[in-house]
Amino acid sequence: MSIIPINLVTFYKLIFQAVGEFTIYSRIMYASSWATLLVQLVLLFLFKSRASLPYVAGLVCINYIVYIALEWKMPLKEIRLGFDLKRVKALFAVGIFVALGNFAFLTFYSIDRWFVKAFYSTASFAYYSFAISLMQTINILTTSLTTTFYPYLLD
Repeated sequence: MSIIPINLVTFYKLIFQAVGEFTIYSRIMYASSWATLLVQLVLLFLFKSRASLPYVAGLVCINYIVYIALEWKMPLKEIRLGFDLKRVKALFAVGIFVALGNFAFLTFYSIDRWFVKAFYSTASFAYYSFAISLMQTINILTTSLTTTFYPYLLD
């Protein structure tokens, strides 16, 4: 049920990020994150729900609400596409480092586990997996900050 709204909201996010409309991009990110947090807190503390169905239904509803809000407002009509060489150079100057960082991140977090699993004992692999889990937790915390401050890199 969530395939269409998730993919279309992702489409909007990628379009706004690609054309440099970071304020709209960050609003979409905030809307999804805050709505998810609010629904989960309400279900947890107000309704004291222990079943998984209300949480799943809440996430599905959030996806549809964000998608409908994006379609209703149609912010793509406000974007004027043009070619400004200075702006393109500025976006590439920042974007190349973001792309290299993402590539290094994916390479580090995917290849290393296979080497550890192949060449070390099961206990070593368990310790390593625990360490990676802790690093991913820290990464989640820092990702929220980097997503917030990404639009300000060009200013």
